[in-house]
This record gives sequence, C-alpha cells and structure tokens, in this order.
Amino acid sequence: MGGIVYRIGRTATEWRYELIIFTLATALASAGLFSAFQTAITDALFRVATRPASGDVVIVQIDPRSLAAVQTWPWPRSRHAETITQLRAAGAEIIGLDIDFSSPSRPDEDAALATALTSAEGHVVLPSFVQHTERGVSEELIETNPLAMLRKHALVGNANVFAPMGKARHGSFGLFLEDGRYRPTFAALLGQKGPSAIKTFDIDFGIDSKTIPRLSVIDVLNGTFDHAAVRGKRVIVGATAIELGDYVPVPVRGVIPGVELQALIAESILQGRTLMPIGPWGALVIVALALAILRPTRSNWTFRSFGMPFAVTSAVLFAAPAFALMAFPLLVETAPALFAAGACFLSVGFRELSARARAVLRERSNGNFRRVLVNLIVEESSDGVVVADHAGRIELCNERAAVLLNATRKTLTSRQVSRFLPTFESMLHSGSAYETQRQTELSVDCDGGEVTLDVSVRRMTVPAANNGAPIRVDIYTLRDVTSQRRAEEAERRAQNERFITERAKTNFIANMSHELRTPLNAIIGFSEMMAGQLLGPLGQPQYVEFADVVAKSGYHLLALVNNILEISRLEQDAEALAIDEIAFDECAEASAEFARTSRDYKTQTITVHVGEGARRVLADKRVIKQTLANLLSNAVKFTSAQGKIAIRAWVEGSAFCFEVRDDGQGIEPALMPHLTDLFRHADHGFSRKHEGMGAGLYLVKRYIELMKGSLAFESALGKGTRVKVTLPGAAVAARAVAPIDADAA
Repeated sequence: MGGIVYRIGRTATEWRYELIIFTLATALASAGLFSAFQTAITDALFRVATRPASGDVVIVQIDPRSLAAVQTWPWPRSRHAETITQLRAAGAEIIGLDIDFSSPSRPDEDAALATALTSAEGHVVLPSFVQHTERGVSEELIETNPLAMLRKHALVGNANVFAPMGKARHGSFGLFLEDGRYRPTFAALLGQKGPSAIKTFDIDFGIDSKTIPRLSVIDVLNGTFDHAAVRGKRVIVGATAIELGDYVPVPVRGVIPGVELQALIAESILQGRTLMPIGPWGALVIVALALAILRPTRSNWTFRSFGMPFAVTSAVLFAAPAFALMAFPLLVETAPALFAAGACFLSVGFRELSARARAVLRERSNGNFRRVLVNLIVEESSDGVVVADHAGRIELCNERAAVLLNATRKTLTSRQVSRFLPTFESMLHSGSAYETQRQTELSVDCDGGEVTLDVSVRRMTVPAANNGAPIRVDIYTLRDVTSQRRAEEAERRAQNERFITERAKTNFIANMSHELRTPLNAIIGFSEMMAGQLLGPLGQPQYVEFADVVAKSGYHLLALVNNILEISRLEQDAEALAIDEIAFDECAEASAEFARTSRDYKTQTITVHVGEGARRVLADKRVIKQTLANLLSNAVKFTSAQGKIAIRAWVEGSAFCFEVRDDGQGIEPALMPHLTDLFRHADHGFSRKHEGMGAGLYLVKRYIELMKGSLAFESALGKGTRVKVTLPGAAVAARAVAPIDADAA
C-alpha cells in the first residue's frame, strides 16, 4: 500500500504542472469562461469551412419591390393564397409561409387562404410561436398558432429562433410544449427528409446564404418567374425588406432576415450539417492530449526548444477543428486546449525567465564579489597598480603605486599618466604589431632615496556595459626592484672578482707548473745518467738504486705537473680540437707500449683488439692518445701482476666505440657516480696504496665531452672494470662490427 501511495505521489510530482493546468482548465470550462473564446474560434471556422447551398431550398422574399407593387401591409391574405397557388402550380414540393396568421383578418380573405391551403393538400407549413404570457412578469409559456381554419389543412411548425449571447446559433428539430405535446420546428418540416433523434444542434453558418436561390413575391404573383426554379424544391416565403423589421443577429453574416435564417436551418438539416459539439468531456480529453505532448514539467524545455512543439500543437488545435468541420458535422471545441497550451508556454517561459533572473542575480552577485575581490587584491598587492583610459588619464591606482611614485592617490587620479610614467607607445617592444605588453625600468626620487621601479604595462580591451563599444585601458604594474638590482650588481662584482681570482690561480698554477717542469727535466735526466752509470761507475750499488728512485719520482712528479697543465688548459677552454682521420690501432698499440714502460706496470698482460672497420677513426689524435693513456694508467694501477688488460674497438652504425677492460679489484658501487670528479681517488684516505691526484678520469670525461661523446662505466668488486667510450659519427666505415670477445682471442 505504501508503495502505491509513493508511486502516486511521485507521479503527481512529476506531472504537477500538468495537473494544475488541467484542473484550472476544467474549472474555467465548468464556469463557462471559455464560451466567448470558443465562440470566436467557431466563427472563424465558419469563415474557413464554407460550402454552397444545396439549391433545394428557395426563398420567395417579400422585398421592397413587392411592397411597392402591392402598397399595403399587411397584405390581404388572398395574396398569400395566390402565392401558394402559383408555387404549387409550378411544382414546389413544400411551401413554408414565415408569416404570422394567428389573428383573423377579413373573413373573405381568410376563406381565400383556407381554400388555397386545402388545395395544397398538406404541402404548406405555417408558423407557430412560443412566448411568455406576459414578458418580464410570468415564466409561463403559451403557443400562438395560426387560425384553426388555416391550420386544419396545413402543417404547423414552431418558428422561434433564440439568440443566446445576442446571436442566433442553435437550431432544433422540435420542442415539447407545456402540455407535453411535441411540436416540430418550422425549418425541420421544410428540410427534414425523415425522423431524427437529435433535438437541438448548431446551425452551419459555413453554408453561404448568398448561394440560396431567391425569387420576389411580386414575380410569383405575376407569374413571371421560372417554374423550374421551384419545381420539386422547398420554398420559404417571408419578409426580407428592412422596413418590416424581421431581422435576426447571427454569426459571420451579421444581421439577416428571419426567413434567411430559417432557410439556413433547413439547409443544415437537408445537407446533414446539423453540427454537434464534442462537449466538455471531449474538450478535456483534448486538453489532456495537449498537456501530454507539451509536458511543461520537462526540465530541458527552453523558449527555443519549446517553441516548435508549441507552434505545431497550436497549429493543430486550430487546423484540426477546421478539417473536422469540413469532413463531419462536428464542432471540436479547442478553447480549453488552447488555454492549456498557452499556460504551458507561460509555465515554460516563467521557469526560463526565473532561471535567467536567478542567473543574472547570481552573475551580478558574482560580479560584485569579483569586483570587491579585485579591489581587495589591488589594494593589498605589494606591487603598485595604475589603470589609465584610452586618453591616458589615470582612472585607478592603489596606495602602493602612490607611495612608489612619491605622490598621493588624489594627486594621481584623473591626471595624465605621462606625467608620472612612460606611455605604452614610448616603451620598447619586440616589433610585433599585436604585442600588448611592454616593460621598462624607471628611477624615481623618493623620500628614502632613489628607487628603481620595474614598470610593465599591458594594453587590454574590456567590454563596455549594455553592449557598448569596447573600452581600451592600459594597466601598469610597478614593482620596487631596488634591492634586487643592488643584489644583482653585487653578484656581478663578486663574479668578476671570482673570475679574476680563478684566472690568477690558473695562471699561477700554469706558471708554477712550467717553472717546475724545467728543473724536473734536469733532475730526471741527471738521475737517469747516474742510474745508468753513463759517465762511469759510482762506486756503491746504493747510489745506483737511489738514482733510479730519484728518476722514477721525477717522472711521477712530471706526470702530476702535466695533468695540472692539462686541467688548466681545459678550465680556460683553450683546447682546440684537430679532428682528422687517424689510425686508432696505431694509437692503441702506442698507448699499450707506453703503459708497459710506466713505473706502475707489474707484468700484466695488455692486449689490443681492433675490429674490422674500426682501424681508423675521425678524432683528435692527441685526445685519443691521452684518453687511452689515462684509462690504461688506472687499469695498470688497480690490476695485479697476473691480471689482464684489453683495449677493444668496434663500430656501431656511424658511432665509433672503444673500451679498456681489466680484471682487477673493481670499484665500490658507492664510488661509481663520483669517478669523474676532479681530485676524487678510488683508493681514498691517507693510507691509500696507490699514488695519484685523482685527475685521470676527470680529464678523460672532459676529452670525450670535447668530441661530443659519452663515457660509461661497468664494475664489480673483485671482477674488474670496463670503461666504454662512444663517439657519435666518428666511424670511418659505416658497417657495424661486433666487438671481439677477449676470451675467444
């Protein structure tokens, strides 16, 4: 039960607007408030759904010409008798006299009319009228009939036509009198071909009354009319002259003679156009269908998306009744549905306007918040902010800008910005025509001394209010860079001093190294002479041994001095490469031989393996030899006397690769990232076993960098070290050759 209630409540919520509109339409329809609107729609439909008269109903009119010919009114009843006689003689099927015969006239005249009615043998219809016994006083109705002698041989039909809301709209087949008797209507007796269950109906005013055939009574009396015009037809005789006053207001046609209205009722019956409204239930069904189609509750409706369904639905509500009226004797009442469609439109419109209003209010609130936020940011900014309009007048500035410009905000506002700051046009720019930002520096005298300002200006175009022309503004940002510029100047001076000091140090080292090399060469030369006893025996064997130690120490010291000179040259970027095609195999053999003669050599096996295509390389010969010498020097130092050292070279595409590999003690993993650091020694500490200043691998790295190459190390403790050098684009031969495996060799 609870689930059913929940579903009903949910459905009611989803269809809340539809239910409200449907209920309102039902209430208004029940109160009859749509009557005038529906009447206007029906009248418009009659103007659209027109049709001609059938031609079976003929009006014989008492027109001004007939009145002028007879010159009396009321006419003698013998005239009406003669009219009946002429029409029956012409073959009229039935004749209706829309004339009041309830009062007696001259006996001979009444007798003449009675004789004519007798001769017509019941083919004449006379009118009766139902009216109040006393207008405005009594509600009792009485029927006024023709004279008894006249209605004895004629049909009597009620000729009353009521005009609710001021216009006659409804017809009837008959009515029940106060005494319970049924009285057919005057028009029904003329137009009905058989019995009908319909009591009342709406007259089809779409039938064009101008197409109903008409004859003048005077022509009938004179016998000067075409008998074929009335033969087999239903003829209504009545007054059309205005002076006789028998006129009735009707839709579409305005005011027409009563006889013409009776003819229209007869035509409606004869053509089967007794119009029946669909009634309130049918109208409410159409309302429900319109609401189901338009669904104002749908959340995605907007004016734009709702416009097409609304227009189509409205068009159908106007067009469908017209088609129904043309095809069937049916009046489709769409006034409540049109009201519902309009209510849907207003509902969607109200919802969208409300949403837009909320959006505007939200945007306005956000705009106010943004303005307050921007003002707060501008005021609290550590930078000065100045805004100038297109004419160069200062529109806005914060307190910081006033302080930096040594002025007040009141002094700055509305003044020309050029009095305090450079203009946008005067600043240097990159030359781009679309550049909107420029920058310069400005020195300003303030109370605390001269201040250096970094001035940047951005030219912007902001939209104007109410969709006006965009406004151009220049926004200046002022920043005090005095401390920064002083710090930069101090840093420049310090760098210059450091550069001078470094250069002096380098020059000192180079000069000292040069000064050391000269005596070292003498010491080495003389000690070698003494060790070799070139000038004769020294007498004691220890002297020879000491002389050899002096010579080796001199060589070591000379190598250190050479490394210092090499570092000094590289630090001053004084190294100029001489790239040429050189014989790598010769350089490798020479470097291996030089390593065998070094004082650290311990009888290790040094081999050279150069692959096919790797015998020659595009490189600097001195740099290649220095690189090999330094790599071999390290390998000799850290490899035992029984160890193996190998130099290998090969080509990988356009790159030339070579390596120096040993099976020595290896390198600790923690030292691997620092191998090429200057003065970093693998055997670190004061108790290290191997001499050296830690510059060899640093020089190797710098050499390889000069030739745009790369250096890679692989090492494991107790297993040895592999140093690979790759020189991109240095291969002379393009084909790749795999390196020769040392074990296979």
